[in-house]
Amino acid sequence: MNPTTTIALTGCKPSPLAHYLKALAILRLVAEQADPGARGYWKDDQFHLVSRLSKPELVAFFLNEYQPSPVIAPWNGGSGFNPNDNTTAIDAIIHGESVRHILYRDTILAAQTILENLDITEKVASDQKFELLSACRASLPDGALDWFDAAVVLLEDGPAYPPILGTGGNDGRLDFTNNYMQRLNDVVNPDDGLPTPTSNVWLDGALFESTVDSLARKQSIGQFFPGAAGGANATQGYDGDSLINPWDFIFMIEGALLFAAASSRRLEHSGAGTLSAPFTVRASGVGYGSASGADAGDSRGEIWLPMWSEPASHNELRALFSEGRATVNTRPAKNGVDFARAVASLGVDRGIEAFERTGFQVRNGLAYFAIPLGRVPVARNARVDLLNAIDPWLDRFFRQAGAKTVPGRVVSAARRLEQAIFALTQRTAGQGGAPLLGLLLALGNAQRALAGSYAWSKDQFGLRPLTLEDPRWVLDAYDQSAEFRLAAALVSLKGRFGKPGSASSRQLRLREHLEPVTPLKKGWRWAENPSRDVVWNDARPLQSMQAILKRRLILASQTGCTHWPDLGERSARLEDVTAFIEGRIDERKFGELVIALSLMSSIPTLPASEHDAWGPDAIYGLLKLCFAGWEVRETKVPINSAIIHRALAGSSFALATASRRLRASGLAPGVDVVHASPAQLQRASAALLFPLASRDIDRLARALLRPEEST
Repeated sequence: MNPTTTIALTGCKPSPLAHYLKALAILRLVAEQADPGARGYWKDDQFHLVSRLSKPELVAFFLNEYQPSPVIAPWNGGSGFNPNDNTTAIDAIIHGESVRHILYRDTILAAQTILENLDITEKVASDQKFELLSACRASLPDGALDWFDAAVVLLEDGPAYPPILGTGGNDGRLDFTNNYMQRLNDVVNPDDGLPTPTSNVWLDGALFESTVDSLARKQSIGQFFPGAAGGANATQGYDGDSLINPWDFIFMIEGALLFAAASSRRLEHSGAGTLSAPFTVRASGVGYGSASGADAGDSRGEIWLPMWSEPASHNELRALFSEGRATVNTRPAKNGVDFARAVASLGVDRGIEAFERTGFQVRNGLAYFAIPLGRVPVARNARVDLLNAIDPWLDRFFRQAGAKTVPGRVVSAARRLEQAIFALTQRTAGQGGAPLLGLLLALGNAQRALAGSYAWSKDQFGLRPLTLEDPRWVLDAYDQSAEFRLAAALVSLKGRFGKPGSASSRQLRLREHLEPVTPLKKGWRWAENPSRDVVWNDARPLQSMQAILKRRLILASQTGCTHWPDLGERSARLEDVTAFIEGRIDERKFGELVIALSLMSSIPTLPASEHDAWGPDAIYGLLKLCFAGWEVRETKVPINSAIIHRALAGSSFALATASRRLRASGLAPGVDVVHASPAQLQRASAALLFPLASRDIDRLARALLRPEEST
């Protein structure tokens, strides 16, 4: 077995895209033309080549033996195949005698024959393009097909173009193939195949990042290397020329050929504007510092470039790129957020340690640039799996949010939801449940946006109100806050209004006060018509709770309830209720949590923890004993609506009325006079909605009522 050498190619980095493609090209070309056993891997943000070639032998191979891949695009204007094109480079290759260019010459001649057979003498017309592309795919030499398949995919309804090579090998007026031939002639003489005088200097700079003083100026690099493209603010002064190492351009085009196999094998679309190219998905304008909602619309898509740390051969990489697998809940990833979910759920090929995320974004409304969007490590995050159960709802929601007639609030909610999903996939140690809580709040916001666009939402096929079943949504997101515990208790509220079995009997859950929905045996549906029960105002949680209390009081009267019917699956802590009454909670956070937790089909029991001892407040206690939901000392206290109406109005007579009601029920208060401000009464009355455990009702009774007479 021949000894191997590991060469650190310091000029090959994960970013920009040109330098990543350069690494792929070097491994591919060495394996195909010099050392079949060559392997490569990433370490310390550099590509490492493992080969029997030494460093001098690697340089000598590219200078003297490398045979360029035949890269042509006769279907594009500016490619050198049209009368008005710059044909200097293509003519030099055709008329040259270099052995290294034999396949290139044969490919060019084959393309010219195809054009002649189709009688195409000018720039190809749009109605002839598909016929020309089909003829090229069928008749070009086999050695040219990797390039074709990387640049073009022939579908039943016409050609499609993987974004890594623009629109079939060009970007606007810049044709990659003609520029590739020009750069190739800069480094290898097409007449004799010998390297040009400066080729070795440029090659050393491309491979090992050595200083090069003679870079080519005013030559286009295209979308692959934004930092070298020149333009406004590119250097000192107002404008700068592009600076290109010809070998960099050659290698980046050669590297793109490794993206061919999947495009040629899987000729299906994964969504509007993006075909199933390796690790390529629709753009998502989230997950990076400069992200904006417009990025997704202006982008050609995203490509997630795999990075691996164990040596891999060219054949192994070809297999990896031919599959380009990223699955979410057994389906292919569709966009950047989906891809992040796939990475977090290990729905990607094993052996990949991270992905370099790159987006193809428009620049100045003109050409596109491959913009680095950050690195995403491959790490298992079980919480991301919670999304699998609601994946159909998410798919419908995002699809409808992209429609032309969608309300603006739904668009904003969709963007926030995408950001929250991406943030969850990037969870790091020490964050706890914060990203999941953020996602839960974003789901509540999305549902709230749909409810706020009720007329539009109920007409969207299959877009029912969202229901969350898995208790981990609550348990893993729980942040130990009073706001969370209070919201969990409140949304668990349910009461039977009317006699069981009667036509007027109805179990009313809190969610029916938040949005126009109707309960099903499992889940919810949009109500046929708006209901007067919907009284929640996002900006005013306290006043919304007061409105809910009034509404439930009316329903109790209408349905003949003699005793307060409300109980909860989960109960509030007395010290949290006190914090609410005293205004010591974040009402905005509490309101958002009410919306989010209302999505749960059932609220699980929150983990027990130490909590403060609490001395019952007589104002709240007297009111709550009249509306406990439980028996008080085996006594059902009849409803007296005047108590609530007076408390909501801030009248101190509410407490006197409550005392009389309790005394009439045989529950004499132990205090004669209780003073309260209007604000205290109003907050205490809203707090009546929080369900308490029977033991806490007993606790209130012991603290505020006279002792029971012993028999």
